[in-house]
Amino acid sequence: MLYAFARKIIYLIYKMFYNLEVEGRENISNSGAVIIASNHVSNLDPPAVGAAIKRNIYFMAKVDLFKNHILGTLLRRLGAFPIRRDIADRGAIRYSLEILKSGNALGIFPEGRRNQSDELGTPQLGTAMIAARSGAPVVPVAVMGTRTYEKLKGKRRIKVVIGKPIRLSEKRANKEELKQFSVEIMKEISILLEKNSKG
Repeated sequence: MLYAFARKIIYLIYKMFYNLEVEGRENISNSGAVIIASNHVSNLDPPAVGAAIKRNIYFMAKVDLFKNHILGTLLRRLGAFPIRRDIADRGAIRYSLEILKSGNALGIFPEGRRNQSDELGTPQLGTAMIAARSGAPVVPVAVMGTRTYEKLKGKRRIKVVIGKPIRLSEKRANKEELKQFSVEIMKEISILLEKNSKG
């Protein structure tokens, strides 16, 4: 209930102040396990993705955000959960698999942190590993316009483009296969960015 209310409010705010545009909603099913994998350049990205997709998304978020009691409580009530980025956080991975096993949507930023450059960063293996273990499809998502200086069509506009799902069904994928799938995820995001950044 809270998530749905927050999504509507955020959507209205983004629509009003950032001319939010969403494409590709038909690429996400209304139910069933799915991993939402997006690029990440700004704190505006998670709310933008959450507002664009009409499903409750359980986002991974850096553990530092939960150190503030008020913010941490709000994030947890919205379904977010902490992950430590400096280690292989097995607890966060187990929880992610539980989310997917329950038929929910998991939100991940494959680069592992905000990327301040204009190029996509090297993906971590976590997204591919969770996809392999769960068998869930990965839906690549491109977010544009969230940097303070970034403009689309000459004006401030945020655009979220949802790509077609891709899948790594081999649950016992080796490290090289996970690397290849991680690269494939980022390639799909890159294609979405290139096709839509000027349009």
